[in-house]
Amino acid sequence: MELRLKALAESEHGLVELNNCKLPARTSFKVAKVINIIAKEIELFNQAKIKKAEELGDKQDDGTYKIREENIDKFRKEIDELLNTKVDLEFSQINLKELSDVSISPSAIRSLGSILTE
Repeated sequence: MELRLKALAESEHGLVELNNCKLPARTSFKVAKVINIIAKEIELFNQAKIKKAEELGDKQDDGTYKIREENIDKFRKEIDELLNTKVDLEFSQINLKELSDVSISPSAIRSLGSILTE
């Protein structure tokens, strides 16, 4: 399945909520597999973002980076380009029927849109 990094980053909220739900064993296994695959891609994205922040910003006392004023537009542009990068992931979409007995918020469902199917 081909998805943009932006869709993966947006799915994080829903995956966290779904991960905390009680699910049948088969569905739970499928969800765990999807979470592991997406988590790896999100981690790589975060590493790239930190590397860019190190390059274009200054480290603060709390360990975070503040992007230098003259680099803000460049940073945003490069992160937007990164978020629009397509990645090919090997997982089966989760069918909404598999979640029929689960209480999950509408915002979580919305964030999971790219990995759910009807």
